[in-house]
Amino acid sequence: MKEDSKLSTNHNEKNDSKNLLISRYPIIYIKKSRKYVTRKPIFIPRKPIQISKKERIEIIGIKKIVKYYDFLSRKTLNTSGFKLINRSDFWNDKNWTHFQRIYRLCHKNKWKYKIYIDAMFDWAQIIKLSWKDATDRPLPNIMYSERAQSYFKQYVKEYSDYSYKGRKLKEKNIISVRQEIIEEIIKDCEKIRYHIKDKVMKIRDTDDEEKIAFIKDNWMELSPYYLSSISWIDKIINKFDNKIAKDFLNRIETIRKSKKMCEIIKEVIPEVENYYDLPETRRKI
Repeated sequence: MKEDSKLSTNHNEKNDSKNLLISRYPIIYIKKSRKYVTRKPIFIPRKPIQISKKERIEIIGIKKIVKYYDFLSRKTLNTSGFKLINRSDFWNDKNWTHFQRIYRLCHKNKWKYKIYIDAMFDWAQIIKLSWKDATDRPLPNIMYSERAQSYFKQYVKEYSDYSYKGRKLKEKNIISVRQEIIEEIIKDCEKIRYHIKDKVMKIRDTDDEEKIAFIKDNWMELSPYYLSSISWIDKIINKFDNKIAKDFLNRIETIRKSKKMCEIIKEVIPEVENYYDLPETRRKI
């Protein structure tokens, strides 16, 4: 019986195996969410550049030349935010090599760099008269050429020839835009006050009328800083169809476009006029 049972079970297992269904389950791929790995920059400490004492003195000298060049450029262009060279990365600036050559030229010939740059700006104005596309400021890449050097020698010679004996060219001090505007406005107010208070030249009844008449007749003697605050001055200058009048109007328009300059002028003029006891300029005439 036991054997039969075994056979039967075996037989049953065989039968069951014939009927066995093998079902295949689909393989599910679990997509992992993408992980964005933030890469942190690797900071490699720079080794300090070893420079000699001579090179350090040269760098300081070049920076002084650049600073004075920017000062004269701001004054010539009537702007407050002119900087030719990026001070934080001056080594890689394309104009650095030009100023380096200017420094070495002045150092070699024992020329004062301020007087040399003054001559270059004077030269730029002469070039502009003959060439319409020339800029108001001298370009650094021509400031050490042979023509530039010959003009500087001529500039110094002419000054010594037409000046008093023993008088030499003086270096200008660098002043801020604000200080320059204040000084020019003070000079203008002194001229107007002298004219108004002079009883011999006085023709009109009131100081207000006398002031307007002086500005109309003598606008070329006043600075563009002061004239930029007068709205009707454009009509007066436009009556003169010449280059001087056009240049004067261009300077006034440039000043009016500068927000910083307009704020300074608006603040300074009332204070200076009040100090010199001058009437306020009419807005309309």
